[in-house]
Amino acid sequence: MERDILQLESLSDVTIEDTKSVDVDDVTITKHEESVVDVQGIKTESWWINDIAYSGDDYIVVTGRASSSHSHITVINRRGEIQRQDQIKSEKTSFPNRFCCFSSKFKVVTACWPHEVGLYDVRDGSYNKKYINDIVNSWFTHRQVKCLTKNPVSNDIIVGTNSREVYIFDDRLNYSYTISLPNVIRGSHNITVHRGSLLVCDYDGKRAYSVTMEGSESEVMYEFTKPDICDACRPLNVCTDTKDFVYILWRANIAGHENRVVVRYSQDGRLLLTTYPVDDNCCCVTTSSVNGVEKLILATYVSGKLYTYDVVDDRRNFSSTSNF
Repeated sequence: MERDILQLESLSDVTIEDTKSVDVDDVTITKHEESVVDVQGIKTESWWINDIAYSGDDYIVVTGRASSSHSHITVINRRGEIQRQDQIKSEKTSFPNRFCCFSSKFKVVTACWPHEVGLYDVRDGSYNKKYINDIVNSWFTHRQVKCLTKNPVSNDIIVGTNSREVYIFDDRLNYSYTISLPNVIRGSHNITVHRGSLLVCDYDGKRAYSVTMEGSESEVMYEFTKPDICDACRPLNVCTDTKDFVYILWRANIAGHENRVVVRYSQDGRLLLTTYPVDDNCCCVTTSSVNGVEKLILATYVSGKLYTYDVVDDRRNFSSTSNF
């Protein structure tokens, strides 16, 4: 890793001299100043962050596990201050993990282990939920939801699982149909829609793919190149920016030490452009536009911290910033 990328010094604010790293296809990563925002209320040992969603306004939603019997939906502002927080009791499983994405300005779609989906309103905390196994005949006993995303073209909600099946719902969470992922994929740890295809992080299979979404059986379009950290690295999370560049958060365990890197891929996804090391507690990544500036945001799952980076458009740079 020391060949092409620089290690972050700590979780506190640090200043790093401007340093040019990998320069491929005119894309250069430049490091400036990093800052960390603490998410209030996500600091106890039993609380986890599983997912993060940004509305593009002042609403940031983080979801995850609150206890062995409750999950949480936490709405914060850009300073990490809680606007509202709700704990939801799990009726079906222990240690419920919860995932999220915005479906509209004020509505968040969430999915919680093992088979719950629901619509949450960030303004008043109202929550309407459904159980997928009650409405989908093909749902098996040990199947679990793992992620979800919105198709920006159709407004459909796509729910990924620990199997090859992904489930399509409309924006009111009425079930539409099921897509089976290609045989090379074991399950969808995280997904997003990109240029009409579905990007899939197959954590168990240690690979990330772009697959088709037409029909009930999808096909592989291409496989993402792994970062040069170790062969056993696994994809955790994927997102895209407004310019269609793809970002994947990869996890590697090297000699008993956790490593996390964010990799930036070309707009067609086929070329690995730059690799950037991040806090080894990071679990999820998303993008948003704040005051016209593209931001890449990462959350840590236990320590409850948010990192933010500018995505600079003029030279397609990726640089960190202190203004969350």
